[in-house]
Amino acid sequence: MRLRLALILLIHSAISAAEPKSPAPSRAVSQRQGTPIPSAKAIATMIPKRGKLGERELTLLAIARRPDLEALRGTADTAIALKRAAHDLVNPEMRLSYAEDNAISKALLFRFAVPHPWERKARIQRAAAEVTLAEAQYYAAEDELVRKVRSLFYELAILRSKLDLQKSRKAGFESHRDWLEERKVPSLGLDLAAARAKVYQTLSDIRELESKSTAVRDELAIFCGLEDPSRIDTSIRSRRITAPNLLDVVYLTSIAMLYRQDVLSDQARLAVALAQLSEVKARRIPATTFIDLGYTNTDDTRRRNNNEEWFARVGVSIPLWDWVGFNKQHQVHEAASQSLETKIEMQRQIISTEVKQAVDLVSSLETQLGSHEKDRDAIQSDMKKSLNDSEMAATGVDDLIKSRRIQHEFKDLSQQMEISRLSALLAYQEAVMSLEKSLGIRIERALSLIQ
Repeated sequence: MRLRLALILLIHSAISAAEPKSPAPSRAVSQRQGTPIPSAKAIATMIPKRGKLGERELTLLAIARRPDLEALRGTADTAIALKRAAHDLVNPEMRLSYAEDNAISKALLFRFAVPHPWERKARIQRAAAEVTLAEAQYYAAEDELVRKVRSLFYELAILRSKLDLQKSRKAGFESHRDWLEERKVPSLGLDLAAARAKVYQTLSDIRELESKSTAVRDELAIFCGLEDPSRIDTSIRSRRITAPNLLDVVYLTSIAMLYRQDVLSDQARLAVALAQLSEVKARRIPATTFIDLGYTNTDDTRRRNNNEEWFARVGVSIPLWDWVGFNKQHQVHEAASQSLETKIEMQRQIISTEVKQAVDLVSSLETQLGSHEKDRDAIQSDMKKSLNDSEMAATGVDDLIKSRRIQHEFKDLSQQMEISRLSALLAYQEAVMSLEKSLGIRIERALSLIQ
């Protein structure tokens, strides 16, 4: 009995000493492993019950209430549970037998299934990689959601700002119209007619902007699961990159390779494929498959003797078909891993191009936005100077009327310039979000990592 147990332990220790090394996971996958995905309930507690909701609160609300994200959360939780289950052992079996003929035979057997040590380790590694893959897929969907909320929010905020400016323009035309009507001067008839037409023109613009802003607001509210759209705070908090021409494309590409969810997903798939390959290769090494511990008792009435025995047996797998090359399953995982490695390297080239184009677009729109702001400041400065000059030059009623007309035209032109600037600002914000999409991370975070 002791000799048999010693032999079993010797076989098991010899096999364990030959265990192959598992491939190391990539840096990006390692950074994402173990990242907890917050539950919808936990996120919901961060959202105020009353008051206005800005971009951050709306984003949290959407993350907490989107059913597609909840489904991906469930997939990730299942993968975590499967990772824990990968450590499970097979329950032992107990067998009882009794036979009676010329002799009475009784037997008790305990069978312990012994997991293949390297196959089990590879299986645990694959389960961990599948957790990483599930988390990467969740965060990819979450990033897409964040960009959607941000895009709708900025569009709504700028539409509301344009609406306020158009209402201010309408009020200005109404005031100018009323002033002209009070003068009751026939020569001002053309100016009066023009002022009346402008009132209706701005009214048409207001209704169009109200329709657009209401549609965008409702779309944002539905997307976020917000029951009361009036709670949306439309204040503009624009983000600016003061010197986009100084952005380092090589650095930003390296950041994208660490944070872009499509890259992380492929790296996680590569880790799964490598773990599966390790699992298949591990089966090529002989290993203990079971250990039997039992007791038999045979009572032969004819011979008047009792034969009692304790025994132990061990089973060892012999991967003969893997040794002779008959089994080809490893080729499937080798091909999959090689394909993913090639794809990831090709992604780096594509991402570099995307980042460069996004940086160039942001730089171009930053220049345009700066030009709009300079023009707006210039017209406001010229307006003050021109009004002072007109008032000083006025000598009669006609001159005062002209001064009033110039004042009104300058104010309206300044408002139109601000509306044009808001359009440029919206295009700029979209370009910044396009850059962030190419990076897989907010630009503020990417730039802070330089430190």
